[in-house]
Amino acid sequence: MSQELPAGSNWSLFEFPALAAAGEVSKYSIKVKVDFQKVPIFGLKPKAFSATVVPYAIGTTSMRDIAMYEWVNPLGVPTVSGNQGDSKCVWTENGTCGVEVAFPKDAKVKLTIHLGNYLTSWLHGRLTEPTVDISAITQTQNRLVVEAAPVMTPSAKALIASTEVSPSISNNFRDPSGFLPPGEISMMTTASSDGALKNFLEFEKFFANKATSLTDTWSFRSINPLDAASGAFGGFGGFGGFGGASDSTGLGASAAKCLPQASSILGAIAGTNSTTALIGMVTTNSLTYESGPPKFEDGYLNYKVAGVHSNPDGSDFIGKYDLVMDGAIARCLYGFGAKVPISATVSIVSTDAGSRVQSTLFKDDGNWIRLGAYGFTFSSPTLKIKLAQGGAADPAKVAVKEESPAVPVKAEPKQEVVTSNAAPAAPAEVKKIITKSISCVKGKIVRKISGTNPKCPAGFKKK
Repeated sequence: MSQELPAGSNWSLFEFPALAAAGEVSKYSIKVKVDFQKVPIFGLKPKAFSATVVPYAIGTTSMRDIAMYEWVNPLGVPTVSGNQGDSKCVWTENGTCGVEVAFPKDAKVKLTIHLGNYLTSWLHGRLTEPTVDISAITQTQNRLVVEAAPVMTPSAKALIASTEVSPSISNNFRDPSGFLPPGEISMMTTASSDGALKNFLEFEKFFANKATSLTDTWSFRSINPLDAASGAFGGFGGFGGFGGASDSTGLGASAAKCLPQASSILGAIAGTNSTTALIGMVTTNSLTYESGPPKFEDGYLNYKVAGVHSNPDGSDFIGKYDLVMDGAIARCLYGFGAKVPISATVSIVSTDAGSRVQSTLFKDDGNWIRLGAYGFTFSSPTLKIKLAQGGAADPAKVAVKEESPAVPVKAEPKQEVVTSNAAPAAPAEVKKIITKSISCVKGKIVRKISGTNPKCPAGFKKK
């Protein structure tokens, strides 16, 4: 096309005979999508990238196929409209459709994508225990490989009388004149959209602490590189200059010192140089979450999520969180040497005294740092990650607000030492660390502290 847009496409369909022979789901649909926008000075640039894998079974539908078409409205303005198709179908074609089904038990998906180097700073999405790899194909194209398991993700909805909501909520539904129309008015918020966390907290009490449905999901997407650049370079207004704060990591102003480790990313966004830089990926099964990377504040990587307490059947909804991060940037944040073994501590800061972390994962292969926290509950906890040099970080020193109980858990230091190519080094010796746990109380707040020498935080007493 004249605007140098890539050709459009639809879902790609794959079938695996070996899975069919084993009696498992064998048909899968895959969609990789890139959205573009025209930016002053820089021209046409991608603003979003996403990848989704959906297992399906063959079904039928009476709905028209999904299609887009151009027409001229009564005012003489050219318009683009479309048919949405059948909501129960992933794809449709002449009355046949792909009906979404669940992934096989213990399934893992490995997806390899060729894409421009302009979309490889931070990724986020709905999967768990991910591994990522990225390599250059050409000066402008990368090969991105993501392998992970799917996760069950919740949704929640409620029908609320206008008399039951606060003005701050009802004002969201008023028209520009301030009039609140009668009848039912719907609003949908996607999990990682701007304001999703705020919207959830406003409507939380109407969800009866329970999810409406659960969906088996495997998907991820990029953070809008133009938004990342705008936030990173202090206004970037009109993209007219690059003066101001320089945090191309997206981790917050405190991470600006690590600009050299991430400087090539801006060049990729601007199209002035090639890079295979991928800072990291963050994934969770929470109802809502921050789509951006965790923020580096006061020595901690902080990440906010929010959700309901229960599944549709009333059982506890158990949270999952994974972070994959470029090892060089992680070490820069904490001032660690390239060959120094590191360990991690994960804690939860929440108004829910029952919040907990049942298990953690920590791996350092020299290139990527992988960290996972599993088994926490809701409603709106903040996950706090602390990396330490050599031995384990002390959970008793996790900084929390006094009104917010936290349950820190130490991850086992399973890592490899980075070695030079000249001479192989012996594996690092990892000593087994014996941990103890104590309970600390402050009024009605109870915290469980674990560590080699656990101590109660200020204001708490040992139970």
